[in-house]
Amino acid sequence: LEDIFTYEFIRQPFDKKKWTQITEKAIQVIENGRKRIYVSEPIPQSTPGSLIKKIVGLSYKDFINDPDHDILMLYITSNNTQWRDFKPSYINFVKEFNRTGKTFLKFGWIYLDRNSSEEPFPYIPSIPHLELFPAKNKSKHEMIRGGKSRDNIVRFLKNKCMEKFP
Repeated sequence: LEDIFTYEFIRQPFDKKKWTQITEKAIQVIENGRKRIYVSEPIPQSTPGSLIKKIVGLSYKDFINDPDHDILMLYITSNNTQWRDFKPSYINFVKEFNRTGKTFLKFGWIYLDRNSSEEPFPYIPSIPHLELFPAKNKSKHEMIRGGKSRDNIVRFLKNKCMEKFP
């Protein structure tokens, strides 16, 4: 209710009429419930042939909760130097995986500084961040620990994916 009882409003001299109006507005908001508002970039057009799907706040929940696929989600921020260094090896890894013909794993990425979601983001200790959401148990998601390298990602996925990792 901090958007109704603003700091500026509370600092004003007491006015019974104004306080009654504002209090009635607050009661109405409480009675009607309030839907939280989340920040999101617009949902992007699907790009044919794209191996890594751009996810935004509005599409995040549906994407990570896909029950038929393991999801490897990449969390980044704008102008992050570690992401720029890691990006070529990550894209090459995704291309390598897709050449195997396997389809059990989907790849997505999201800008954390431009999006929020009804589905909370996982704990993110550093950027870039990789998180695996297993197909059959999305609540058992797990971050990829260690260095951001192709070999580290492969080692992790071999132990965690629903199908045998190629």
